[in-house]
Amino acid sequence: LYDLVDSKPAAGEIPYEMTVLSVEQDIAIVRLDIPDWGGNHYTDMFALVKDGDEWKIITKIYHTHQK
Repeated sequence: LYDLVDSKPAAGEIPYEMTVLSVEQDIAIVRLDIPDWGGNHYTDMFALVKDGDEWKIITKIYHTHQK
């Protein structure tokens, strides 16, 4: 897995669109549409909690779109 991730572009170079950002006090849901990462189209969804002044990802799910 690490070799696969290391072979792909850095996160700052990946085009994405944030399609959902829902915040309720100290919890949040974020959805990203990533049209091309390593030749694949993904949708990533994250659940976050606020810990002090920092947001932390507590779970991630994703979907790989069929071409």
